[in-house]
Amino acid sequence: MAEQKPGMLASVLAIIGFIIVIVIVVWGFIHLASISSPWFSSLFSKSSAPASLQVSAPSSANSGEPFTVSWKSAGQSGFYTFMYQCKEGLKIEAIGDNGIVNTVPCGAAYTVSSASNSLRVVPLLAGTAATPVTVSMTFIPSATNAKRMQGSAVVTIQPGAKATSQPLAKPAASKPVAKPVSSGPADLSVRVVSLASDGYGNATFVFDISNEGRSSTGSYVFEAHLPTSGEQYRYVSPVQTPLAPGAHVTNTLTFSDAISGAASVTVDPSNAIREENETNNYASRSLFVSYLNYDVAPNYAVPPVQYYPSGYQYPTYTYPNVNYNYSGYPYYAY
Repeated sequence: MAEQKPGMLASVLAIIGFIIVIVIVVWGFIHLASISSPWFSSLFSKSSAPASLQVSAPSSANSGEPFTVSWKSAGQSGFYTFMYQCKEGLKIEAIGDNGIVNTVPCGAAYTVSSASNSLRVVPLLAGTAATPVTVSMTFIPSATNAKRMQGSAVVTIQPGAKATSQPLAKPAASKPVAKPVSSGPADLSVRVVSLASDGYGNATFVFDISNEGRSSTGSYVFEAHLPTSGEQYRYVSPVQTPLAPGAHVTNTLTFSDAISGAASVTVDPSNAIREENETNNYASRSLFVSYLNYDVAPNYAVPPVQYYPSGYQYPTYTYPNVNYNYSGYPYYAY
């Protein structure tokens, strides 16, 4: 028995030491996680958030009276959009550079000239209680690798003045003012702003639709044809908001599996709108897609065409040293 006691004591000490090591390791992992968590959280939260755009607006405005929303220029090529929060009984109208007033649907983006740093708007509140509303501006850059910028401000819309019970003085008689008469039809026009792609088959097609006529366009649609693998992709837009004379809107279409070819857009493809000039309803631009990483071995032969009952078909063959990306087009490795 005396010979077994030292061995038993050593075992107990070994177990206690092992437990102490485990405790130290676990504490180290917990401490490391507590130190690293702010870094990880800040890394992921900042990567997805848009850059900040400084937006200014009055804290309070009266229904029926215009106020100004202004913002600090982003300092790069692109355009701005105005949007406001949907509130019951509230609508906002935008005053364009030419003085024409356009109704802006709530929750919808209203395109603003890229040369402007402010927008005059008129709130119209049907209710009798003050209503806070969030107005926001978003900058959309022309470059595909640039980051969007967004900012907002809260404006409390005060209801209009209540009618009084006091009799009003009868206005003096005046000559009737003739209503302005439209001096001509609308004229929808479209132009391509940019068409670009990266080395992975992703492309962006930006075009601008404007009304160069002398009356409103009414509702319209546009149709775009995009060069993609397999066959050209056809996109038909939903019904668009009417454009007043001088108004315009910039549209952006993004698509994948892009190949070299022409991208085109036609506004009012069915010619449903009576226009002053329909020769400017179409615009196109060529796209050259340069795929990354390709290495083609020279001197390969293409098998002849074989005929099958279902039509013309080519036999399956493999080019030497040619790799294919997901869209089926060869890419080359330097």
